[in-house]
Amino acid sequence: VVGAAGADLDDHLSRQSRGLADSLRKDRRRLAALGEPEFHEATDAAERQAIWAWMLSTKRSGLARRGLGGDWFESEAYAEFVAASLDRFGADGGRRIFALKAGGRLVAAALCNVDPAKVEAFVTTYDPACAAWSPGKLLLADIVRWAFARGLAVDLRAGHEPYKARWANRTGQVSFYVLPLTRRGAILARMDAARRWARRSLPPGLRASIARLLGPPG
Repeated sequence: VVGAAGADLDDHLSRQSRGLADSLRKDRRRLAALGEPEFHEATDAAERQAIWAWMLSTKRSGLARRGLGGDWFESEAYAEFVAASLDRFGADGGRRIFALKAGGRLVAAALCNVDPAKVEAFVTTYDPACAAWSPGKLLLADIVRWAFARGLAVDLRAGHEPYKARWANRTGQVSFYVLPLTRRGAILARMDAARRWARRSLPPGLRASIARLLGPPG
């Protein structure tokens, strides 16, 4: 989790990993070669859906390149569920789409859940053609600034990715349980456990083969 009540981004960065603030400044200058970086919240319903479609396509392509096909992200039911949730909760601010553009070009976007205490970075993605300029990191900095200005923390969700350690100033314990209620549910739960084990343990080529065999999550 990033931040606390009354936090300020610059002060937070000064307390975090050495060089984070410098790298943000450097990457923002480099990204400016495409045009001035612009942090933007999609407040129009049609724009939220358009950016979500871009995120979905970009995320799926990235998963395929890494041999992670077959993830729940490929499920059309999931895509439609998120799109419907944006229509349902986007207007009142419960689900928000934030974007980073450079010269009018969309280079990173995030779907966030927002409640009275925090901003949850639910799904994030970026244009791989701009990876050298770390647009995802720059967008996260803008989201943290936006959250801090409203007295909100930023929840980076479960996982131990290195970038989270560089940003977070506190952590929490997360537990995950599956309780099948039917025989079909038990089969699906075992398939899901096998899929998650493969993602953690196997090389990309073999992961892709197993993902194709298992198919999308049920």
